[in-house]
Amino acid sequence: MSSNRVGVTRIEAAFRQATMADVNALTELENTCFQTDRLSRRQFKYWIKAQNKVLLLATINDTIVGYGLVILRKGTSLARLYSLALLNAHRGKGIAGALMRLLEEACIEHKRAYLRLEVSEKNATAISLYASMDYKKFGYYPHYYEDDSNAVRMQKPIMQGQQSARLAAYPYYAQSTEFTCGPASLLMAMAKLDNNIALAQNAELDIWRTATTIFMTSGHGGCHPLGLAIAGVNNGFSSEVFINQEVPLFLAGVRQAHKKDVIAQVEHDFVDKAQRAGVKVNYKDYTTNDIADALNTGASVMCLLSSYQFDGFKGPHWVAVTHIDEDFMYIHDPDIDFKDATQINEGENDSSYRQHVPVSLLNFERYTRFGKAKLRTALILRLVSSSLNQSSTLKP
Repeated sequence: MSSNRVGVTRIEAAFRQATMADVNALTELENTCFQTDRLSRRQFKYWIKAQNKVLLLATINDTIVGYGLVILRKGTSLARLYSLALLNAHRGKGIAGALMRLLEEACIEHKRAYLRLEVSEKNATAISLYASMDYKKFGYYPHYYEDDSNAVRMQKPIMQGQQSARLAAYPYYAQSTEFTCGPASLLMAMAKLDNNIALAQNAELDIWRTATTIFMTSGHGGCHPLGLAIAGVNNGFSSEVFINQEVPLFLAGVRQAHKKDVIAQVEHDFVDKAQRAGVKVNYKDYTTNDIADALNTGASVMCLLSSYQFDGFKGPHWVAVTHIDEDFMYIHDPDIDFKDATQINEGENDSSYRQHVPVSLLNFERYTRFGKAKLRTALILRLVSSSLNQSSTLKP
């Protein structure tokens, strides 16, 4: 990256990559900015030489006033902001924000889709900066720093905005409950094929009643792939399912014997109903080529993720697949704070951070294996006619 100059209030800062000649100045700046958790002179030398990093400096009149260090995790689409420092005298002038934007651009050049960071919960100024740049909180580390303070984890899909601009529009619907990711994803997939499908809570809950497993790890049950396929048929679509193992699929999610019995019965009923509905069931693993072929022929696709692999929370989670290219699978994730779902679905709140979310193809297979049994399942929907049957959920 060549030197960049960014105009800020009352001052102009230049930005460039760090070199070995900057070690002394960086070490001095580090010791000035931080009382604990400091990078050492040896560590700065290491990171300047390292290939899997972005280390940019902010300078004024050739004097280093700040830096940002990002670690590029090998074999993933993740980048991690390891450290961001700026001298107090130069805060509040837009330098930190400009430096962050340049770090994001550099990460995108390295085909990183997400930038993650940890920040002390005491550092309200930094948290405010990151939030203003669309970083979202997704985790919490107690006693993380040397002074025993806690850390907030934040993340931003940095490539998403750039890629979303070139991707075809895809309907978005946020799940309105904690247990209706499947119905929300199915509504999006159906609405992509037919704009008469209503993205509405009554339709969402009706699909859940059709597809639910009754029980899940806790609370209400989620949705079975065959149940969702049946709901798709009920709405005038043809459904094809990939499941890499025989049913029952979700018994390990509950402990009580009577709940296991109920789930087993429900799953076997889904098998019978799917057969009668004409659902094509492939008891085998699916590939990225299967998804690409489906999307390229105009079908809609949804798949089950392990939410633990994806965002650190345990549980199966349905998403709609919107696009695929040589590097990423893009998804519409219906999971937002379900308390805000009504405002989002009515267009009052921004949901763009959950749309066309890029997932590296290098990680996609791992993210889509759920539980100890490594369940993988996907649903492909196709429109069978230009008019929906009588059981369709239509816009009023």
